Amino acid sequence: MQPDPSDPTRWLPHRKPFLFLDRIASVVPGREATAWKRIVDSECRGVATWPRAYLVEMMAQTSAILLFSEEEGRRGRMGVLAAVPALSFRRSARPGETVVATARLEKRWGDLARFNVAAHVEGELAAEGALVLAAREGVT
Repeated sequence: MQPDPSDPTRWLPHRKPFLFLDRIASVVPGREATAWKRIVDSECRGVATWPRAYLVEMMAQTSAILLFSEEEGRRGRMGVLAAVPALSFRRSARPGETVVATARLEKRWGDLARFNVAAHVEGELAAEGALVLAAREGVT
């Protein structure tokens, strides 16, 4: 049986509660990736909105999928958030809403890569900017 290509655990070592993607919508290797997540009450930890840090991590996880989309044998490697050179927030996400994150590869320097990222909540822009990820060894 082939693994489900839309399952983020196929690409990432993260598992609940640290996995902030439900499904991968699309991946164009080396160019762009899109993933989505439906926010549930228990993830908001008693507050009315999903924490912005989770939104950043969701965009970073989408970027990590893109980072390894062209690599064979990526097992044992993961993308680590190295820098957030630019990021602005425009809208919060609330329980019951769906967040769609996109990552576009801007530039790569060896094991570092810069991504243009955005997150939309129910079709409205919630966050946009740039993230830098580093590819690291040691994850099985």
